[in-house]
Amino acid sequence: MVVRHNSWVLRDRADGDEPFLARCFDNARGAAFAGLPEPLRGDILVQQRRAFEHSVTGTPGMLDRVVVQAGAPVGRVIESRVGGDWWLVDIALVDEARGHGVGSAVLEDILAEAREAGASVRLHVGLGERAVAWYVRHGFVEVGCDELHVELRAV
Repeated sequence: MVVRHNSWVLRDRADGDEPFLARCFDNARGAAFAGLPEPLRGDILVQQRRAFEHSVTGTPGMLDRVVVQAGAPVGRVIESRVGGDWWLVDIALVDEARGHGVGSAVLEDILAEAREAGASVRLHVGLGERAVAWYVRHGFVEVGCDELHVELRAV
């Protein structure tokens, strides 16, 4: 499945994407381990990425896509779409792509597609993560919370 926008393309993940996906994961989650010395930091990120990839493998209705801008991969989006119940599992951009509206445009496209399909979009974000405010700015509301995560739903 390929989605084209005027400044980016959302395409299915391909076998050759692995080096980029590792860099994207590191950019999105590496700050949590910034205080650790190398090679410990790198080893932990490799383990975290393996655990993440294992956790999403076999997700029902999974779409695993790469955001491409100007011919270069700049992000990754993982969704679970089952009937009218869609989950945004992960959206991550590399550092140089953040703050330019690409993530917002991708999210708005997903939300528009969900509205057309009559589907609801939900997601979990870690408590205290700055992403919560970003999703709220895009029309998400809190619908649940546990000791680790906030559940948000698009309205």
